[in-house]
Amino acid sequence: MAVNPGQIACLSSEGIGVQQHEAYTAQRGVLQQGAQVQWIGRTEVDIGIPEPGVELHGQFLGRRRFQRNPQEIFEQLAGEVDCPLHLGITEAGGLIGGTVKSAIGIGNLLWAGIGDTIRVSLSAEPEEEVRVGYEILKALGIRSRGVRVVSCPSCARQGFDVIRTVEALESRLQHIKTPMSLSVLGCVVNGPGEARETDIGITGGGNGTHMVYLSGVTDHHVKDGNMVDHIVKLVEAKAAEIEASDAAAGGSSQSGPAEAQPLVDAAE
Repeated sequence: MAVNPGQIACLSSEGIGVQQHEAYTAQRGVLQQGAQVQWIGRTEVDIGIPEPGVELHGQFLGRRRFQRNPQEIFEQLAGEVDCPLHLGITEAGGLIGGTVKSAIGIGNLLWAGIGDTIRVSLSAEPEEEVRVGYEILKALGIRSRGVRVVSCPSCARQGFDVIRTVEALESRLQHIKTPMSLSVLGCVVNGPGEARETDIGITGGGNGTHMVYLSGVTDHHVKDGNMVDHIVKLVEAKAAEIEASDAAAGGSSQSGPAEAQPLVDAAE
């Protein structure tokens, strides 16, 4: 259980008593790396719910002090306690550097089956933190909400500006919640192969004319001038089609039960 000062204040305001018991003697900065796992988690927080016969016990983990071996710490913790584990890389840095650190730290643990909730902490807008968190979950196949974009790096073969096109599409498709895939490839070398594996695909061609794939099959051409607008309309139409099909089948476009999936924590 992750408990921070803000949550303690909230609990206290609701009449829930919080008492911290420190059961360690080592001083900060003195511990060697090998002692971190043994020391971590020794600080317990007992939360007494003011109701007869009900008492909740949790652990307050001082993991923010240790950035050298979180994998080992959480692996040991997962094997020793039967409670939800909250993952996050605190003070990770800016948008790019913090995203990389969070993806490695959080993603590696989730890949190992460890973790129940996550928090991405960046020196960036809160919306970016949530977006990065969802992208981590999508990359691991834990969540599938929204458009998964497959795109290539820019090179001399590209038939259109791949970088600017992907930037524009990602920005304009953020409102789509239905799980689906979109490939944006600048040339005919790699484009057709990727387009055959996605719901909608665009492959760069010559003279400003590009091929559009629908459900993995070549369908029609589109010109440079209205390419982004055209793809956005195709994605919106495909999302509506999927939602209508799911509604008719009595299903859901979200994969798997929500309660079994790690959650993005928007507050530290």
